[in-house]
Amino acid sequence: MSVLLLIEYSMEVATGKGYCKVLDKDYYVIADITTSFLLIFMLFIISFYLLYGVMKNRERHLIPFLALQIMDFLLTLFTVFSSYIQVPEMLSFASISHVKAHTRVPFLAVQLLDFCLSILTLCSSYMEAPAYLNFHSANQESFLPSQEKLSSEEYAKVMITFTITFIAVLLLKAYMFKCVLRCYKYIKASKSEEVKVLPEFAEKDHGIYGAPPQPRGALCRTRPTDLVFIIDSSRSVRPHEFEQVKVFLSQVTESLDVGPNATRVGVINYASTVKNEFSLKTHWTKASLLQAVRKIKPLSTGTMTGLAIQFAINRAFSDSEGARVRSPEINKVAIIVTDGRPQDGVKDVSARARSLGIELFAIGVGRVDKNTLRQMASEPLDEHVDYVESYSVIEKLATKFQEAFCACSGGSATDLVFLIDGSKSVRPENFELVKKFINQIVDSLDVSDKNARVGLVQYSSSVRQEFPLGRYNNKKDIKAAVKRMSYMEKGTMTGLALRHLTEKSFDPSSGARPGVPKVGIVFTDGRSQDYISDAAKKAKDS
Repeated sequence: MSVLLLIEYSMEVATGKGYCKVLDKDYYVIADITTSFLLIFMLFIISFYLLYGVMKNRERHLIPFLALQIMDFLLTLFTVFSSYIQVPEMLSFASISHVKAHTRVPFLAVQLLDFCLSILTLCSSYMEAPAYLNFHSANQESFLPSQEKLSSEEYAKVMITFTITFIAVLLLKAYMFKCVLRCYKYIKASKSEEVKVLPEFAEKDHGIYGAPPQPRGALCRTRPTDLVFIIDSSRSVRPHEFEQVKVFLSQVTESLDVGPNATRVGVINYASTVKNEFSLKTHWTKASLLQAVRKIKPLSTGTMTGLAIQFAINRAFSDSEGARVRSPEINKVAIIVTDGRPQDGVKDVSARARSLGIELFAIGVGRVDKNTLRQMASEPLDEHVDYVESYSVIEKLATKFQEAFCACSGGSATDLVFLIDGSKSVRPENFELVKKFINQIVDSLDVSDKNARVGLVQYSSSVRQEFPLGRYNNKKDIKAAVKRMSYMEKGTMTGLALRHLTEKSFDPSSGARPGVPKVGIVFTDGRSQDYISDAAKKAKDS
């Protein structure tokens, strides 16, 4: 719109047409042209900032557009009141300049055209009508009806038309403002570094099952668990938000040792009714389990949370559905995800579930009833209740549950090497996010010469060792070295990087220790430009 208006105004100035030609002083013309071009330029910059902010996930770039929307809305509101003065004046002008020729265009058709053009104008929040909407030029050929030709009834219709038109414009502008504001809030929420937990449920550094903290840096396997997800898909959960819940389920599942003798997973989907998506005995492999999660569809009706918990007791955790006999070695866990106020009771049925040995975790989203979360969750509440402001950040809770289902499997000595994709497709801002994530993992390790050692390798068209295993024996030095890592920004030779990992990074000359478990974490976002199968197989075989 900015570009089109610039072209139009430039053509009008070049041909001597438009509003500026009626100004009788040269400096009036210059002032009019200058201010108009400045306005167009300003609107172009604000619109550009809006698009750039949305594409780059930078919410602060949306603020100028929001401010302009507010000002534009107020001016439009004032115009509603002034229209009762403008319309009679326009009709009066038509009476003065009217010729005996028949009216070629009905007045209401002209208003419809004006409304359509106004819609186009408000889409870019322009506060000034283009020159072609100026009344003087519009009536040069006398196609507007004169005031004398309008009866009192027709005059009332004209005023009603104007009122309805401007109210419609106001509503549309308010809706546009709401859309941009929601976009601003979404970007801000999605960039949030931390998941918000209820103040009284501040997370503590101990395991979910009340066990002591797991040793840092230990290799882990998931403890045998019968795990049932109970997910709310009522009307208040929008389709894209339900997709984010499924991502959360998938991320938690990814960390599990899925199998008949390890962790069994079931999913209950509920709204006004309850649907058993799959039971504890349906899927024995992680691949089929993840595929089943992707196929889940929202029910989009009411919110019967108590009914869903009762279903879990009676059916999901029954022997016939694959639940194992309760024992100290087998945990029975239900994770409830909801965003609303239940339409039935949850207190008594939750107490019954807990008495049967089912450990209940309650995750609340948005405007959830927080008292309901407390009624459902197991004790201690600070370990079993979580709250997030929106579904866009629910995925960040996955880490908590991944660690919760983790059981120590031996010594804490580990040689860990990060293999980082530094190709062009990653982009600088995302490369910085990867560095932050590496440092978050480093924070969870027991870094020392005897326990966890960390190395870092970056690859692109070539491979570059940032620092080898054992060079740094404390978290502070490792994190500082990660922050200093510069972005290579070239191709994607993942196979070459994997060979480097096997042949050099885990070689004793690079600080690797004999007999110590060796772990490689590969970050990549693209299709490798070389073959990876043989290199990956050799790494896993080693």
